[in-house]
Amino acid sequence: MLGWRVQLCAARSLLEQGRLDAARQMLAAPPLCDFRPAQELLGQVAEALAERAKQRVAAGLTAAGAEDLAAAAAAGAREGSLFEARQALSRRLVEEARGFLEAGDWRAGQQRLETLRHYGNLDAMARRLSQAAQHWEAAERARRQGRITDALGHLEQAAAIEPELPALQAAVAACRHAAREVRTQLAVLHGALRREAWEEAFAAAQAILEVCPDHPEAGAALARAWSAAGLGGRQAEQPVRPRRGRGEWPWQQGRPLPPSLNGCKCGAEPGLLKRQRTENTPLHSPSEQQAMPQDRFMLWIDGVGGYLVCQASNVVIGQPDSADQRGMGGRAGAPAQQYGSGGDVAAEAGGRGADVPILADLSRRHCRIRRVGEDYVLEPLKEVRVNHRAVRAPTLLADGAELELTPGVRLRFRRPHPLCATARLEFISRHRTHPPADGVVLVAGTCILGAEPTAHIVCKDWQRPVLLFQQADGWHVRYAGRFQLDGSWVEGEGLLRPFSRLVGEDFSFHLEPI
Repeated sequence: MLGWRVQLCAARSLLEQGRLDAARQMLAAPPLCDFRPAQELLGQVAEALAERAKQRVAAGLTAAGAEDLAAAAAAGAREGSLFEARQALSRRLVEEARGFLEAGDWRAGQQRLETLRHYGNLDAMARRLSQAAQHWEAAERARRQGRITDALGHLEQAAAIEPELPALQAAVAACRHAAREVRTQLAVLHGALRREAWEEAFAAAQAILEVCPDHPEAGAALARAWSAAGLGGRQAEQPVRPRRGRGEWPWQQGRPLPPSLNGCKCGAEPGLLKRQRTENTPLHSPSEQQAMPQDRFMLWIDGVGGYLVCQASNVVIGQPDSADQRGMGGRAGAPAQQYGSGGDVAAEAGGRGADVPILADLSRRHCRIRRVGEDYVLEPLKEVRVNHRAVRAPTLLADGAELELTPGVRLRFRRPHPLCATARLEFISRHRTHPPADGVVLVAGTCILGAEPTAHIVCKDWQRPVLLFQQADGWHVRYAGRFQLDGSWVEGEGLLRPFSRLVGEDFSFHLEPI
């Protein structure tokens, strides 16, 4: 008879200590939730959660504030308290979204607007920002696929919706320049293919792929040129003709964050919490659970280690800069005029940093590894040695090739599975990436985890392999048996999300976006 009173005292103590999540869970659980004193105390906890939501939003922790707001609503907080918290959250999200769009980071801006759409209605300004971000995303997708005219159309529509965003105006100018470049190089490519001038075709195709990485015609022409020139095998490193450098588009280079976002507590990614789960820091908001990131993520495997997974076909290795050390967010910016010949020099001076940042005495952009079909090409931007031989031109990498970036910084390139283009970079020296990783996976749509030596990540104690593979709706996992995915039992296959955790009979790992 007195058991519920003991639980009530414990819940009241949790409330006094500020452990609101634990108090809410205790009070909402049966049989305590059936008693009136517990219901009244739960109302106090709900009001405290609404107040904490406002405080966290004011401090720039929008994801945590959104979590508290949802918990307060579920616990039965007064509508007046919820309204104040929603208004504070909405104002902050709109401010952050606009700030990120001003910095050229449409992905982060769109994420804030998705959170706002989940927790409240979009006002006129938020709707305009959302439409601009959607056009920006469509432009990026069209640009990668080689539909430059469509990309320019989307960017011009976005600029018409939000004419006061300088990054958009720069993106429009860069896109027009890119369209001229692609048209010129396509004409060169067609002529070279007709004449079977393979070196010229190779250089033109590479120039197009610098602007449009998924351009189907240029990709096919590049593969044809490689085959015709006898470079299709992977038996040795063979120098190929270097291509002209290109910079990145302004919104991919990022820009210094505007003053409106400089006060956020989490560095250059305002509103997102540090990825440390505690009582007073909820991990992430629903908007962060929607899809896997487009660029990179960490794969933390219990009993094995951490691996940096890079999804891009064009990966730069170098020293961490301020943009890398922030862990997430936009990249340092550069004007639209840097898009073109000599873009690598511009990027080196203040543009995009490394995709694989290594804590060592390297250049910010020391070398680049590009996947071309099923082959990998190393492009030295600074001094690099492959198998103890200095290379100064793009070089085809063979399985097992040893890379020496500077004296003492050594990596090994591996292609463990003969039927999959995914590769792995192993550290021979004692250096590590930032964030720290035991290895780097250059994933080409599929990643195998298991005990076999052909696995991309070797997990010696696992009985059966786990397959991660990419489809149109995101990354999936496949396993021959039952396993837990984000706390729910799954049979065979499941869809992965940011921060997904998987637990099986003899394995456990989780994902974390960077």
